[in-house]
Amino acid sequence: MRVDAQPGAISVTNPPAEATRTLERVHVDLPPGGPARIQRQPATGQVFSDSELTRMAHDTAAIARQVLDATRSRRPTASRPHAITIDIELKRVAKGWPALADGRQLPARLIYKQVRPLSRPPLLPPWELGDIRVPDEILAWAEKLVVWQCIGGGLNLRAHILHIAGAAPLLLPSERRFVARVETAFSGPLLAGQGLPAKGQRLDHWQLPLPRLSANGGLDLNLAPGQHGVRLQIDGQGRWGLRRDGLAVAEGAARCVTVTKVASNSEWLRRLLDRPR
Repeated sequence: MRVDAQPGAISVTNPPAEATRTLERVHVDLPPGGPARIQRQPATGQVFSDSELTRMAHDTAAIARQVLDATRSRRPTASRPHAITIDIELKRVAKGWPALADGRQLPARLIYKQVRPLSRPPLLPPWELGDIRVPDEILAWAEKLVVWQCIGGGLNLRAHILHIAGAAPLLLPSERRFVARVETAFSGPLLAGQGLPAKGQRLDHWQLPLPRLSANGGLDLNLAPGQHGVRLQIDGQGRWGLRRDGLAVAEGAARCVTVTKVASNSEWLRRLLDRPR
């Protein structure tokens, strides 16, 4: 949680030009099962106590979970977000505010005036992705969609992969690709007894149990969700192997090509500048 606070009845987001009071800036982390970690930015004043900040962090986490749950309930499975950023406006009021007609006095307290989700505009127009759907926090950081197609040795693979421009919340900093969809089809005797659909299959990201992308551009995929027994491993050069219950059952070599389907404006300009002159 990041807190920007201003003492007095001065707007934090739009202070008047003549305002000279120091803004307090604080970062609060709530590690699972541990105490709050509070980091105050040097050279700023103090508006809230540590106990107030801790209470605010717990309240904010609870509010964020409610907003996230409500957002997820309205979305199709493929585009349900797993993380959310919210903006909360609150103020600390003195005892007796506001003045009530019946004479009762309310205690001094923090009141939450406004809660709204904040979303980063996507770099790629969603309608240009066709029927591919991904969570907002992935789409917001994706700079291009490529299709990696490998054909050969009885395998036909199409992997739809989003390349990430920044540190998306769902991904580790070292991961810059997100597998949005995988389409596979096998031909010949490879199908016999392997439990794979005879006409091939399409698996979207939410149906793929943790696909792994190797440093050389390859993929490690579970092709039988729920069974955890049929895996396809293919490296960046197209050498692939099919394993069932950990045992190799087929292997081959495929020719692979990568086609960029959609690119952001910045990615398009980068590719243009990188062209040989």
